[in-house]
Amino acid sequence: IHAHLEFSFTGPKSPGSLHGGVAIGKVMASVDYGRSLSPKWSGTAGITFQRAGARDHNGNPVVRDEFQAPLTFSGKDYDDMLLAKLETVYADSRDQGSTMLVFNMEQGLPVFPDWLFFNRVNVRARHGMCIGPARCVA
Repeated sequence: IHAHLEFSFTGPKSPGSLHGGVAIGKVMASVDYGRSLSPKWSGTAGITFQRAGARDHNGNPVVRDEFQAPLTFSGKDYDDMLLAKLETVYADSRDQGSTMLVFNMEQGLPVFPDWLFFNRVNVRARHGMCIGPARCVA
């Protein structure tokens, strides 16, 4: 079991900042449990709480953009979400190359009416081959 607490702030000069000096602040806490399912397969299940909101260059909450559209779903200074997540990973390494397949699902759990509710599915694949001394990844 792995527990994680994270505070992050994407500042106005950061690559992830919004237009006009607006930054995103996040607080996250998660608990994950992972284990090997077979020699080439592993799995992880977890739950994550996240609170995120936009701030101006003085650190004050920003709830609307320059066109007066809301920046949060809840209408408050921040949005909360509780995520249940499952992930399976297939990894195989051989002399000729390596293969990896990752399947990830997240479900937003609306514990309260103003919490975010959504589904997200992500699949990634990678295959590497050795051609002489070079290694190619696709």
